[in-house]
Amino acid sequence: MSWVTRVTDIGACAVARGCPLHTLSLHGLKSVGEPSMSALVEHCAATLVALDVRGCVRIEGRTPEALVRVLPRLTTFVIHMT
Repeated sequence: MSWVTRVTDIGACAVARGCPLHTLSLHGLKSVGEPSMSALVEHCAATLVALDVRGCVRIEGRTPEALVRVLPRLTTFVIHMT
């Protein structure tokens, strides 16, 4: 979902609830914040290993260390889409 700038917490939360995510890029989504992170923690902690939240200015803990505290399976923090 990188750079799909109209995506908000409503859309990101719906994706988190509806999909067993392995990889997710929210790169550049300035309307995504803590509700989205809470949904990812609640619904995707068991499967999510790659998460890119660069540019998500409404997400407080965007460092790899902070993300791993809430999503312990994460190993990848920058996703390059081609």
